[in-house]
Amino acid sequence: MGKYILDYSNVNPELSQDTKYADLSEEELIDCFQPEAWKEICRDEREMLRVLQEVGNRYAEGHGIEERPVIERVSDPKVYGSYSYGRNVITINLDEARKNPMEALDTVVHEENHALQYQCMDYGSDTTTSFTKEEIALLKAETEAYVNDEPRYHRQSLEVDSNNAGLRFVLYCKDRFINTPEFEEYINKRDEFYQLLGDEYEDEPDKVRMSEYLQVLKAYSSGKLTVDEAEDAKRCLQTKNSIRMETEYLRGQLQEIKQDMEVQNEVQKLEDGLDFLEEETGSAEDIQETVEVLEVQENEAVNEYSME
Repeated sequence: MGKYILDYSNVNPELSQDTKYADLSEEELIDCFQPEAWKEICRDEREMLRVLQEVGNRYAEGHGIEERPVIERVSDPKVYGSYSYGRNVITINLDEARKNPMEALDTVVHEENHALQYQCMDYGSDTTTSFTKEEIALLKAETEAYVNDEPRYHRQSLEVDSNNAGLRFVLYCKDRFINTPEFEEYINKRDEFYQLLGDEYEDEPDKVRMSEYLQVLKAYSSGKLTVDEAEDAKRCLQTKNSIRMETEYLRGQLQEIKQDMEVQNEVQKLEDGLDFLEEETGSAEDIQETVEVLEVQENEAVNEYSME
């Protein structure tokens, strides 16, 4: 997975958030990210920004983000996307977004979720059902003592939560993309990432927890957290919070979807093997022999992916 950066610069954008895609239905908007449609949109960076802006606008509206972030092009080739709290601007690496529309959707929602996190930090848990006050305290600690170096970067609850949001959104749209190579590539990459993250949670829980403890301590010692906030953040790390639970759930979802796609691919191979029946050159013996081979392959595929 690429890196997402939080930026704290304070310059107000002078950009319009209105887009020509505002009148599209939800299905029509999401279909802009079908591979062929997205390829056409990517011919013009302004069109890319407009459609990404509309996705961001609707996500913000649906999740109660009061000030909709403006989406711009990022200039750093090493960054997929970033969110500037001071400017309320999301920047997207359009070169990376061109490669896979699923990644483009994921990145927009990932950064919109950072805007939601900041809103919750500003107004507290009484104004949202997204986070508990303990989770908000932890998110605040991590914004004040943000880590860019791996592997601590991707372990931060701040980033884990936004990764979850991006993945959750793409999975919500999966029925429209599930038969595309781009969706399969996206799922394979996310599955690999979530399996590694899950292994870290299971194999090195104290190490992962200590990494976040250090951020809480650093934020508190620099005066960025109150005593109560530091205690809340500490309690959040001592329990299985909702961010961690959703991560485990999504990890399981990825495994199921990946297995389903593998079964579908095997079935498609079997169906492709019957193409010879449309030809007039096959003898009865050839047909019988091929049918027997296909039956064996089908049984092997079913046995391999059956649930115990």
